[in-house]
Amino acid sequence: MELLVKNYLENLGADKTYIPSKNGQRNDNDPVADIDVMGQFNNLGIAVYVQVKHHKGAESHAGFTHAIAQLAASRYTGIQEYDSLIPVKWLVTTAKVDSEWIEDVAPQNIRVIQNDEFATLLVESGLTINADTFTNTPE
Repeated sequence: MELLVKNYLENLGADKTYIPSKNGQRNDNDPVADIDVMGQFNNLGIAVYVQVKHHKGAESHAGFTHAIAQLAASRYTGIQEYDSLIPVKWLVTTAKVDSEWIEDVAPQNIRVIQNDEFATLLVESGLTINADTFTNTPE
């Protein structure tokens, strides 16, 4: 799922994409901080930080709250070119999320892409999927 998000960001025109190591805790972040995929868009001056959840059915409140906390706690990547850009944070989950929970996190400026929305975005973007889509080649 993370590789699909990475490929999607590349298809949108990201200058660089990155899947951080799961063991790479940044000292300036809260210990709960976690980013699954990052995309650098230099011309826009933004970096998209994505927390990815591949869940079935309805998202639990605890799972949703934890994913939002992971995004909210992420402040620094330790990679200068990302940290100099304005962060844009997304939660991409294949589960259905209660609309009230989404409204509750709106002030945190976290975009929630839920249920089959990501699949729709993939189709609408014209993303081509091949064997390379599922290969994570380090930058």
